[in-house]
Amino acid sequence: MKPMLLSPLILASLLWMSGSAWGFDVEIRDAWVRKNLPGQNSAATFASIRVDEPARLIAAQSGAAGLVEFHRLDPSATGRVSLRAVPYIPLEPGRTNNLSKRGYHIMLINLKDGGLQAGESVPIQLKIQSDAGELKTINTVARVRGLTDR
Repeated sequence: MKPMLLSPLILASLLWMSGSAWGFDVEIRDAWVRKNLPGQNSAATFASIRVDEPARLIAAQSGAAGLVEFHRLDPSATGRVSLRAVPYIPLEPGRTNNLSKRGYHIMLINLKDGGLQAGESVPIQLKIQSDAGELKTINTVARVRGLTDR
């Protein structure tokens, strides 16, 4: 039996029709964690995330915490601000999506080993899913900043 060979034109057409043949791009920059206050068992995590197609941050984990959640700070019409857990963080393509204390961010909860110290590095694994359903797992390291560091 002869092996079937695909012409380069047919192969290119199949790859083009499959959508994102090489996957979508994700870039994580400037990841950092705010040092927790004494007696506080959680810490907010921030970063800049760029994607080249619509996506969402759907999961995260870190060995430094027993639980990781996504939170959003929502200002109300009355001027009050509420912090609430959300199931995912939407990521807009072609722009820098900044996780910040004024919007979406990642919370490390039930910190291990007595909390975080300025200068330490915290490994964090992020799972990002494109609207097309492709899943990327990104390992990054967040630097712990002191309470007054910017």
